[in-house]
Amino acid sequence: MKNLTKFGVIFLTLLLALNTTYARDRHKGRGGNGKILKQLNLTDKQKAELRAFRKETKKEDKKALRDKIKAARERMKAAFTSTASDSELLAIHGEIKSLRGQMAEMKFKKMLKMRSILTQEQRVQFQKLKDEMRKSRRNRNDD
Repeated sequence: MKNLTKFGVIFLTLLLALNTTYARDRHKGRGGNGKILKQLNLTDKQKAELRAFRKETKKEDKKALRDKIKAARERMKAAFTSTASDSELLAIHGEIKSLRGQMAEMKFKKMLKMRSILTQEQRVQFQKLKDEMRKSRRNRNDD
């Protein structure tokens, strides 16, 4: 049983280390949508709408949500190595799942708002540039 617990701790530690490394590498060199938006020849009205939306959706809210997810993952890690019951682990898992759902909802609302601001041609160009950026990032990570 001790060997199984040791294996579990080592496995979880490696998994978290790999996940952290992947996340850090994934965000290197990211210009995000801002870089892309500059290439879309936005009107002054569109720029103002996007600025207003950015003020409305505070980065602090997104950061607070990310921090909650991180804290819940740390609790999961601690619970895994402790004598916590399966139901306690399941509750933490449910919390993480819910928080990730909230994050996905925020991203979706952002996408809908951008869609409402951009013209059809700009949306096509935006998606094309985003796909190119994603492909470029993937090629860089493959090196």
